[in-house]
Amino acid sequence: MIFVRLLRFLMGYVKLTVSGKYPERFLNLCANRGIRVWNSRRRGESIACCLFARDYKTLRAFRRDCGVTLRIRRKCGLPFFCHRYRRRAGFLCGAALFCAFLAVMPRFVWSIEVKSDGGVDEAAVKATLADMGLTVGTPLRQIDAGDMRLQLALRMPEVSWAAINDDGTAVTVEVRAVEPKQEAPTGYANLIARREGQVTALTVRSGSAVVRVGDAVVAGQLLVSGTEQYTDGRTVFRYSDGEVMAETRRVVTVSVPYRQTVTADVGEPIVRRAASAFGLTIPLYVGDVKGSYRREVERRDLVIGGVTLPVSLTTATFTPVRDKTVTLTEQQAKDRAAALLKTEMALQLEGAEVLESEITYTPGEDGVTAEAVCVCRENIAYAEPLAVETESADKT
Repeated sequence: MIFVRLLRFLMGYVKLTVSGKYPERFLNLCANRGIRVWNSRRRGESIACCLFARDYKTLRAFRRDCGVTLRIRRKCGLPFFCHRYRRRAGFLCGAALFCAFLAVMPRFVWSIEVKSDGGVDEAAVKATLADMGLTVGTPLRQIDAGDMRLQLALRMPEVSWAAINDDGTAVTVEVRAVEPKQEAPTGYANLIARREGQVTALTVRSGSAVVRVGDAVVAGQLLVSGTEQYTDGRTVFRYSDGEVMAETRRVVTVSVPYRQTVTADVGEPIVRRAASAFGLTIPLYVGDVKGSYRREVERRDLVIGGVTLPVSLTTATFTPVRDKTVTLTEQQAKDRAAALLKTEMALQLEGAEVLESEITYTPGEDGVTAEAVCVCRENIAYAEPLAVETESADKT
């Protein structure tokens, strides 16, 4: 059915109204002479129908014999469409270019999408693919998925598996990261306290514990020994392994001065746009932006029918800025110190469970100092290599 409709559109057809004494006789004559008529339906005393444009001229010979009158209601199809715009050269050239675009462009890569399990930088994958010759605008016939997959794994050691699939003009690259190998520790080691605290829990998988729950320890104290002596005089060396949880006291301090240098906007933003198509960038501006500025970039891809085309518009906004010195009030300095202290606590107390904290703010002549005294629960043990000296006696 679709093919029939396409054929009618390409050949052109007309919609008629046949009126007169014997419209049925007219349809019979058309059938006898091999003139195809479709969509025939009666409208009062007349009949509406459709037929090919080339057959319309042959109707004039016998329409008077049937005593009917023909009236064209509508002309449809490509021939009439082209005839209507025959004097518009720009339109015809645009239509020709559009047809050429549809014929040529599907042979090139329009978009590249990288799917990663999170362990591989997607931007690095795209950069590596670009070095290998796979970019937007690359001819599809030049893509050797098998060879590129191997080359990608060789050039990026962090990639353990890769797959390159092309679905028409879209290329999808799937990568997986190499799973880190957990190597077993070698040699001998003791577990030493990294900071002072009171032991609350002790888990020893290897080695001999020298402290107990409830003991107070100081930084550098031996917690689990890698040396074990037996009653028969033998000494065995091990790599100590385990966790020593302790309640510790941590202090985090930050300072915010009243006088600070900040970057402020000093002028109207300058907008620069550039169009990109198949990897080719076309600037839509003249001149460069000079001086100090803050740059913000926004890219919009052309999407038609849910398909992302390799055409985009990049808008860069340059806002002139200048450094200047400002003086904060005591409350403003205190607010900044609170925000800075929160960030610093997250960095310094990473891995520790904060049981309670006390924060104090101390205003001074030059600024505000914020101090947080925290009671934490954390693993204070770390492995320190154990040097073992052996004696050898030469026999003569």
